[in-house]
Amino acid sequence: MEDPTDKLSEKENKDLNIKEWYDFIAIIADLAPGIHVGDKEATRRLIEMLDIHPGDHVLDVGSGPGITAALIVEKTGARVTGIDLSSQMVSKARRRAEKLGLSDRAVFQEGDVLALEFPDHTFDVVLFESLLTILPGDPGKALEEMVRVLKPGGRLGGNEATMDPGTLPDLDALLAKHPAIQRCFTAESLRKQFADAGLEITHMDEVQASQAPALDMKSALSEIGCGGLVTFFLVSYPKLVWKLISDSRFREAQRIDEQVTSLSKEYMGYALIACQKT
Repeated sequence: MEDPTDKLSEKENKDLNIKEWYDFIAIIADLAPGIHVGDKEATRRLIEMLDIHPGDHVLDVGSGPGITAALIVEKTGARVTGIDLSSQMVSKARRRAEKLGLSDRAVFQEGDVLALEFPDHTFDVVLFESLLTILPGDPGKALEEMVRVLKPGGRLGGNEATMDPGTLPDLDALLAKHPAIQRCFTAESLRKQFADAGLEITHMDEVQASQAPALDMKSALSEIGCGGLVTFFLVSYPKLVWKLISDSRFREAQRIDEQVTSLSKEYMGYALIACQKT
Protein backbone atom coordinates (compact mmCIF):
# COMPACT_ATOMS: atom_id res chain seq x y z
CA MET A 1 0.00 0.00 0.00
CA GLU A 2 1.36 3.43 -0.94
CA ASP A 3 2.38 5.66 1.94
CA PRO A 4 0.52 8.97 1.56
CA THR A 5 3.28 10.93 3.27
CA ASP A 6 5.94 9.91 0.75
CA LYS A 7 4.83 12.39 -1.83
CA LEU A 8 3.83 15.83 -0.90
CA SER A 9 5.60 17.68 -3.00
CA GLU A 10 6.02 17.71 -6.54
CA LYS A 11 2.29 18.36 -6.87
CA GLU A 12 2.96 22.03 -7.37
CA ASN A 13 5.88 24.22 -8.36
CA LYS A 14 7.69 26.08 -5.61
CA ASP A 15 7.94 29.86 -5.87
CA LEU A 16 11.45 29.68 -4.37
CA ASN A 17 14.01 27.03 -5.22
CA ILE A 18 15.91 25.26 -2.48
CA LYS A 19 19.15 27.21 -3.02
CA GLU A 20 17.36 30.55 -2.77
CA TRP A 21 15.66 29.46 0.46
CA TYR A 22 18.84 28.28 2.17
CA ASP A 23 20.80 31.33 1.04
CA PHE A 24 18.03 33.27 2.81
CA ILE A 25 18.13 31.06 5.91
CA ALA A 26 21.91 31.53 6.04
CA ILE A 27 21.30 35.18 6.94
CA ILE A 28 19.97 34.10 10.35
CA ALA A 29 22.09 30.96 10.74
CA ASP A 30 24.31 32.54 13.41
CA LEU A 31 21.35 33.59 15.53
CA ALA A 32 19.24 30.43 15.16
CA PRO A 33 21.61 27.74 13.90
CA GLY A 34 19.45 24.70 14.72
CA ILE A 35 17.76 24.23 11.35
CA HIS A 36 17.11 20.50 11.55
CA VAL A 37 14.71 18.53 13.69
CA GLY A 38 16.01 17.42 17.07
CA ASP A 39 18.62 20.20 17.19
CA LYS A 40 22.04 19.35 18.72
CA GLU A 41 20.63 16.56 20.89
CA ALA A 42 19.77 14.59 17.73
CA THR A 43 23.16 15.38 16.21
CA ARG A 44 25.04 14.08 19.25
CA ARG A 45 23.00 10.88 19.22
CA LEU A 46 23.62 10.36 15.50
CA ILE A 47 27.37 10.80 16.01
CA GLU A 48 27.27 8.14 18.75
CA MET A 49 25.28 5.74 16.55
CA LEU A 50 27.88 6.04 13.77
CA ASP A 51 30.77 5.21 16.14
CA ILE A 52 33.10 7.82 14.62
CA HIS A 53 36.81 7.50 15.49
CA PRO A 54 39.75 9.97 15.42
CA GLY A 55 41.21 8.49 12.21
CA ASP A 56 37.94 8.63 10.26
CA HIS A 57 37.26 10.92 7.31
CA VAL A 58 33.62 12.02 7.48
CA LEU A 59 31.47 13.53 4.72
CA ASP A 60 28.78 15.85 6.07
CA VAL A 61 26.21 16.27 3.29
CA GLY A 62 24.16 19.46 3.54
CA SER A 63 26.58 20.81 6.13
CA GLY A 64 24.80 24.15 6.56
CA PRO A 65 26.57 26.61 8.88
CA GLY A 66 29.05 23.95 10.02
CA ILE A 67 27.62 23.15 13.44
CA THR A 68 27.53 19.38 12.97
CA ALA A 69 31.02 19.29 11.45
CA ALA A 70 32.39 21.24 14.42
CA LEU A 71 30.68 18.85 16.87
CA ILE A 72 32.15 15.83 15.09
CA VAL A 73 35.68 17.23 15.21
CA GLU A 74 35.41 18.32 18.85
CA LYS A 75 33.71 15.13 20.03
CA THR A 76 35.64 12.51 18.05
CA GLY A 77 38.79 14.07 16.59
CA ALA A 78 37.79 12.91 13.11
CA ARG A 79 38.40 14.90 9.93
CA VAL A 80 35.28 16.31 8.21
CA THR A 81 34.52 17.47 4.69
CA GLY A 82 31.24 19.36 4.44
CA ILE A 83 29.30 20.10 1.27
CA ASP A 84 26.30 22.35 0.79
CA LEU A 85 24.32 23.67 -2.16
CA SER A 86 24.24 27.16 -0.63
CA SER A 87 27.38 29.26 -1.08
CA GLN A 88 26.22 31.42 1.83
CA MET A 89 26.08 28.40 4.13
CA VAL A 90 29.56 27.33 3.00
CA SER A 91 30.90 30.78 3.88
CA LYS A 92 29.24 30.61 7.31
CA ALA A 93 30.71 27.15 7.94
CA ARG A 94 34.22 28.23 6.99
CA ARG A 95 34.04 31.23 9.31
CA ARG A 96 32.77 29.02 12.14
CA ALA A 97 35.63 26.54 11.69
CA GLU A 98 38.18 29.36 11.61
CA LYS A 99 36.73 30.97 14.73
CA LEU A 100 36.88 27.64 16.60
CA GLY A 101 40.39 26.83 15.37
CA LEU A 102 39.17 23.79 13.42
CA SER A 103 40.02 24.81 9.86
CA ASP A 104 42.66 22.08 9.60
CA ARG A 105 40.08 19.38 10.49
CA ALA A 106 36.86 20.74 8.96
CA VAL A 107 36.75 21.96 5.35
CA PHE A 108 33.72 23.03 3.35
CA GLN A 109 32.81 23.39 -0.31
CA GLU A 110 29.77 23.77 -2.53
CA GLY A 111 28.45 20.46 -3.76
CA ASP A 112 25.45 18.54 -5.06
CA VAL A 113 24.61 15.21 -3.44
CA LEU A 114 23.15 13.98 -6.73
CA ALA A 115 26.60 14.28 -8.35
CA LEU A 116 29.29 14.11 -5.66
CA GLU A 117 32.72 15.24 -6.84
CA PHE A 118 34.63 12.57 -4.92
CA PRO A 119 36.15 9.27 -6.07
CA ASP A 120 34.62 5.94 -5.08
CA HIS A 121 35.43 4.68 -1.57
CA THR A 122 36.71 8.02 -0.22
CA PHE A 123 35.02 8.31 3.20
CA ASP A 124 34.79 6.18 6.33
CA VAL A 125 31.50 7.80 7.37
CA VAL A 126 28.82 9.77 5.50
CA LEU A 127 26.02 11.55 7.34
CA PHE A 128 23.26 14.06 6.70
CA GLU A 129 20.48 15.84 8.56
CA SER A 130 17.15 16.88 7.04
CA LEU A 131 18.36 16.20 3.52
CA LEU A 132 16.11 13.67 1.79
CA THR A 133 13.00 15.59 2.82
CA ILE A 134 14.16 18.79 1.12
CA LEU A 135 16.02 17.31 -1.84
CA PRO A 136 14.60 18.51 -5.20
CA GLY A 137 15.52 15.26 -6.88
CA ASP A 138 15.48 11.49 -6.45
CA PRO A 139 16.38 10.52 -2.84
CA GLY A 140 17.34 7.07 -4.09
CA LYS A 141 19.94 8.63 -6.40
CA ALA A 142 21.28 10.70 -3.49
CA LEU A 143 21.73 7.61 -1.34
CA GLU A 144 23.33 5.81 -4.29
CA GLU A 145 25.91 8.60 -4.59
CA MET A 146 26.61 8.60 -0.83
CA VAL A 147 27.07 4.83 -0.86
CA ARG A 148 29.42 5.16 -3.86
CA VAL A 149 31.85 7.47 -2.04
CA LEU A 150 31.71 5.36 1.14
CA LYS A 151 34.42 2.77 1.78
CA PRO A 152 33.38 -0.90 2.03
CA GLY A 153 32.32 -1.47 5.63
CA GLY A 154 31.82 2.27 6.11
CA ARG A 155 28.91 3.78 8.02
CA LEU A 156 26.14 6.00 6.68
CA GLY A 157 23.59 7.77 8.84
CA GLY A 158 20.84 10.33 8.67
CA ASN A 159 18.37 12.37 10.65
CA GLU A 160 15.10 12.95 8.82
CA ALA A 161 11.77 14.41 9.86
CA THR A 162 8.91 11.90 10.06
CA MET A 163 5.25 12.71 9.69
CA ASP A 164 2.20 11.04 11.20
CA PRO A 165 0.10 9.74 8.26
CA GLY A 166 -2.99 11.14 10.02
CA THR A 167 -1.71 14.68 9.55
CA LEU A 168 -4.07 17.63 9.32
CA PRO A 169 -5.18 18.52 5.78
CA ASP A 170 -4.20 22.13 6.49
CA LEU A 171 -0.67 21.06 7.31
CA ASP A 172 -0.41 18.88 4.22
CA ALA A 173 -1.40 21.82 2.02
CA LEU A 174 1.16 24.09 3.69
CA LEU A 175 3.93 21.54 3.34
CA ALA A 176 3.22 21.33 -0.39
CA LYS A 177 3.91 25.08 -0.67
CA HIS A 178 6.95 25.20 1.61
CA PRO A 179 10.12 25.97 -0.42
CA ALA A 180 12.26 23.49 1.53
CA ILE A 181 9.96 20.48 1.72
CA GLN A 182 9.70 18.17 -1.29
CA ARG A 183 8.39 15.02 0.41
CA CYS A 184 7.76 13.49 3.85
CA PHE A 185 8.64 10.11 5.30
CA THR A 186 7.28 7.85 7.95
CA ALA A 187 9.81 5.85 9.95
CA GLU A 188 8.81 2.79 7.94
CA SER A 189 9.22 4.42 4.53
CA LEU A 190 12.56 5.90 5.61
CA ARG A 191 13.80 2.47 6.66
CA LYS A 192 12.74 1.11 3.26
CA GLN A 193 14.59 3.92 1.46
CA PHE A 194 17.86 2.93 3.15
CA ALA A 195 17.27 -0.80 2.68
CA ASP A 196 16.56 -0.26 -1.03
CA ALA A 197 19.97 1.41 -1.29
CA GLY A 198 21.55 -1.90 -0.25
CA LEU A 199 22.53 -0.72 3.23
CA GLU A 200 22.46 -2.87 6.35
CA ILE A 201 20.56 -0.97 9.06
CA THR A 202 22.38 -1.25 12.39
CA HIS A 203 20.50 1.27 14.58
CA MET A 204 17.30 3.25 14.29
CA ASP A 205 15.73 5.63 16.80
CA GLU A 206 12.29 7.10 16.22
CA VAL A 207 11.35 10.21 18.21
CA GLN A 208 7.71 11.22 18.29
CA ALA A 209 6.65 14.83 17.86
CA SER A 210 5.79 15.13 21.55
CA GLN A 211 9.29 13.99 22.54
CA ALA A 212 11.29 16.09 20.08
CA PRO A 213 13.47 18.70 21.82
CA ALA A 214 12.76 22.32 21.04
CA LEU A 215 15.39 24.66 19.64
CA ASP A 216 17.51 25.85 22.55
CA MET A 217 17.59 29.59 21.81
CA LYS A 218 19.26 30.40 25.14
CA SER A 219 22.16 28.12 24.24
CA ALA A 220 22.33 29.56 20.71
CA LEU A 221 22.46 33.13 22.01
CA SER A 222 25.08 32.17 24.57
CA GLU A 223 27.19 30.61 21.83
CA ILE A 224 27.31 33.70 19.60
CA GLY A 225 27.89 36.06 22.55
CA CYS A 226 27.26 39.81 22.78
CA GLY A 227 29.67 40.58 19.94
CA GLY A 228 27.95 38.13 17.62
CA LEU A 229 24.54 39.52 18.55
CA VAL A 230 25.68 43.07 17.78
CA THR A 231 27.14 41.92 14.46
CA PHE A 232 23.89 40.18 13.60
CA PHE A 233 21.79 43.32 14.12
CA LEU A 234 24.29 45.57 12.35
CA VAL A 235 25.09 43.32 9.39
CA SER A 236 22.65 40.43 8.96
CA TYR A 237 19.37 41.93 10.18
CA PRO A 238 19.29 44.72 7.55
CA LYS A 239 19.88 42.08 4.84
CA LEU A 240 17.00 40.03 6.22
CA VAL A 241 14.64 43.01 6.32
CA TRP A 242 15.61 44.12 2.82
CA LYS A 243 15.04 40.65 1.41
CA LEU A 244 11.58 40.50 2.97
CA ILE A 245 10.67 44.01 1.81
CA SER A 246 12.00 43.69 -1.72
CA ASP A 247 10.79 40.20 -2.63
CA SER A 248 7.25 39.05 -1.88
CA ARG A 249 8.24 35.41 -2.47
CA PHE A 250 10.35 35.45 0.70
CA ARG A 251 7.57 37.10 2.71
CA GLU A 252 5.15 34.38 1.64
CA ALA A 253 7.70 31.63 2.26
CA GLN A 254 8.42 32.95 5.74
CA ARG A 255 4.69 33.08 6.50
CA ILE A 256 4.28 29.46 5.39
CA ASP A 257 7.36 28.40 7.36
CA GLU A 258 5.99 29.95 10.55
CA GLN A 259 2.64 28.20 10.08
CA VAL A 260 4.33 24.86 9.39
CA THR A 261 6.47 25.25 12.52
CA SER A 262 3.40 25.98 14.62
CA LEU A 263 1.21 23.16 13.24
CA SER A 264 3.88 20.49 12.93
CA LYS A 265 4.74 20.39 16.65
CA GLU A 266 1.99 17.82 17.18
CA TYR A 267 2.66 15.75 14.08
CA MET A 268 6.29 15.91 13.02
CA GLY A 269 8.93 13.85 14.82
CA TYR A 270 12.19 12.50 13.46
CA ALA A 271 14.10 9.29 12.91
CA LEU A 272 17.83 8.69 13.36
CA ILE A 273 19.15 5.84 11.27
CA ALA A 274 22.64 4.31 11.08
CA CYS A 275 23.67 1.82 8.42
CA GLN A 276 26.72 -0.06 7.17
CA LYS A 277 27.90 -0.56 3.61
CA THR A 278 28.36 -4.27 3.05
